[in-house]
Amino acid sequence: MAAGVSHELGNALGAILGWARLARRRGTLDEATDHALSLIEASARGGYSTARHMLEVASGSTVGSREVIDVSALIDEVAELLSPRAADTAVSLEAEVEPGLAVCGSRARLVTMLWNLTQNALDATAPGGRVRLLGSGSDEVV
Repeated sequence: MAAGVSHELGNALGAILGWARLARRRGTLDEATDHALSLIEASARGGYSTARHMLEVASGSTVGSREVIDVSALIDEVAELLSPRAADTAVSLEAEVEPGLAVCGSRARLVTMLWNLTQNALDATAPGGRVRLLGSGSDEVV
């Protein structure tokens, strides 16, 4: 069942990504529309990646791809993608991230973790409150 859901979700997100790309190529866009399409594309790519990961797990594959992930950019991206949700609940969402943070791992898993933690924080914060995503690094090995 999980494999079927993952497959269908991946198909839907692939279509959303395709239509967003087509809309971008169809003509001159104002800056706000271009930016909105970029966010739609980023969300669709992230969801598609998560759906593929779920499909791999459902089929018994536990080997995930490892890559160097720009954590600074990822935190900013998650904050921007969830900013409409924060605005809908009258919660301030801020990202304060040190540039150049990176880890090696699964981007899909890290996106899922950051997304879920941020969404849970937004759900738990009263209107008028604030959620801050802070990212900083150290050269120390612990």
